[in-house]
Amino acid sequence: MEIFFRQKVDELSHLHSAAMSKLHFWKHTKGVTPANISEMSLFDVRMLIAGNMWEDYYTKKASRADEDEVRRAALNVCRFLGYKVEDEISGEECSEVDRSSLLAAASSGDKRMVGVLLDSGCNVSIANDEHTAISLTAQNGHVACMQLLIDRQADIHFRSSKGETPLMLACKFGRLACAKLLIENLQKRGELNRLADKDEKGRTCLHLAADNDQVSVIEELCRHAAVPDFFAAVAFESQKTCLHYAAGRGHLRVVSLLLSSHPELATITDKKGRTAETFARELSHMEVAEFLRNAEVTGADAAG
Repeated sequence: MEIFFRQKVDELSHLHSAAMSKLHFWKHTKGVTPANISEMSLFDVRMLIAGNMWEDYYTKKASRADEDEVRRAALNVCRFLGYKVEDEISGEECSEVDRSSLLAAASSGDKRMVGVLLDSGCNVSIANDEHTAISLTAQNGHVACMQLLIDRQADIHFRSSKGETPLMLACKFGRLACAKLLIENLQKRGELNRLADKDEKGRTCLHLAADNDQVSVIEELCRHAAVPDFFAAVAFESQKTCLHYAAGRGHLRVVSLLLSSHPELATITDKKGRTAETFARELSHMEVAEFLRNAEVTGADAAG
């Protein structure tokens, strides 16, 4: 049987509301009888069917029905909406985000649909070359979806083809709530040392946050200054610290924040023997360079 229609993921919330509204009107208010069913348009019929499916799914889930019953109800909803979830249930990889219903729902932050897809049996770890569902929520800042995925055992250490973890993505794009949630989970697992994980270029989440002027994220990361080799970590080839990255971009607020937390960063040189001050001066970020020079002089006077 042909599926009636398919809605894009970003339209599902509207579809859900419309379906439940139609269900209430025809079933609970007006009543569906042989006498009035002919009054219903094809759209109304579809909405009524969809509403019944949603209601069946919610009822089974709320009553803590057998897992197989919940899965069947969730599958009915997914298939009615036009999602071919069989490949995702089997756990196969997909080549594009658009081919995966779960990745698309996670990317748009549709927590309701993510839950239904997972209940239908979709593999929480399904991935394309770059992402799993949890890395997409980290990149796009969908913290409620991320919490749901973590509750369903999503891998918070997944690495993209560039070696980026969900925490790196959250820090890179300034998704503070997601970064906090991931750090909390590292803390619960006794894995705070994983803050110092590096991507394929040797950059930590701190490098990525500094490079992109993510001040609020840097403030959060500075709370974990005791993590070994975190703040002084250098990128593989360039040997640059997070302070080099911030200074090279002219991000004065980040430079100030990093220096107040770890003044020793100002003395570390990169592969070409440049301090963060020298690097900033080469790139004509004179305000940052002067700030670093004054900070170094102040530090030397205090030491003397």
